[in-house]
Amino acid sequence: MSRLTIPLVAVASAALAFIIAAPPQAVAQAERAPQERAPAITTSKINITAEQRHTIKENLLPKQSSGSASGGSQLEVGATVPANVELQRVPDLVAGKVPQIRSYSYFIDGSRIMLVDTTERKIVEIVD
Repeated sequence: MSRLTIPLVAVASAALAFIIAAPPQAVAQAERAPQERAPAITTSKINITAEQRHTIKENLLPKQSSGSASGGSQLEVGATVPANVELQRVPDLVAGKVPQIRSYSYFIDGSRIMLVDTTERKIVEIVD
């Protein structure tokens, strides 16, 4: 046998011995253990470059006050916008420069611009 084959056989044998030696309770427990899912990672649904983010901020932030529209609730991508928050249509000037946001509405929350799917009232992107 070659030098490489002997260590490979030894590792395979050790792994097999470990599996065979495992107590049946551990195997049964592992089979019955509920599958835990990792928490869903909320990501943006649209792709906006840094330059486009700057364009959005430059054109939308000066038109709004710096107050919080969310009433203190924590907002993140995927969150439903409270019914009392008034959504604004993205102006044609901004939509012309950032066409991928044309179909969305927005509102300002402090210094953050929340882009919203108008139909579902879900936040799809946060520009800050």
